[in-house]
Amino acid sequence: AGLKGTHWKGGIFYEDDKGPVIALQTTSVARVDVQFLTQDRIRNAKALAEGFWLYIGVLQGRGVKEIVFNSNSASVVYFFEKRFKFRHLGGNEYSLRIQE
Repeated sequence: AGLKGTHWKGGIFYEDDKGPVIALQTTSVARVDVQFLTQDRIRNAKALAEGFWLYIGVLQGRGVKEIVFNSNSASVVYFFEKRFKFRHLGGNEYSLRIQE
């Protein structure tokens, strides 16, 4: 595991008199905000299931490699983890890799 050397191509490296200290690299991550506009859970779930992969296609076309969202709603988190395979990053943050 870990990041491969190619990940760091084009990154910024800092060093001091003892050598390399830190590397910084900007990644292609999009933070997604989700707002349900109805209280109808079935309708919301159906619309999200139908539109989600179209949305992912748009993001992939823009070069996005990962999407991240925050939620405090157990039912929303469960849906995104089960249906779309999001993974828990910690706290209330969840992630899905959509490209390598």
